[in-house]
Amino acid sequence: MNATVEELLARLEQLEARVDEHSLFPGASADVLFLLVASLNVFFMQCGFGMLEAGSVTSRSTQAILLKNLLDACLSAFIWWVMGHGIAFDGTNDFIGTAGSDMSSFFLSGYGSGPDSGYHRVFWWFQWTF
Repeated sequence: MNATVEELLARLEQLEARVDEHSLFPGASADVLFLLVASLNVFFMQCGFGMLEAGSVTSRSTQAILLKNLLDACLSAFIWWVMGHGIAFDGTNDFIGTAGSDMSSFFLSGYGSGPDSGYHRVFWWFQWTF
């Protein structure tokens, strides 16, 4: 019971190594989980907005309102994939992104299948939902 700080830190490092060994995204599993949970919560707010708008119109307009919300989500995801994420996060310019860097975000072309690709894709999803 009288463990030293050094022994506790060594034990903590061993536990972190074991968690990373079994993780889908080594070194970032808690970050990925948080981003997924937060972005799914925000994304499902679209359903709430749809229900609010559908309840504010006549019953024959409900289908049009729900289709509008669906198309809004689909088109915004497509535009964010094509250029939004690249403009927001690419390049070294502090004001606006630029194409041509090694890891270009335009069309997510620089996101390969490396160990960090899952985190980057979840980060893309997180940014899109906001």
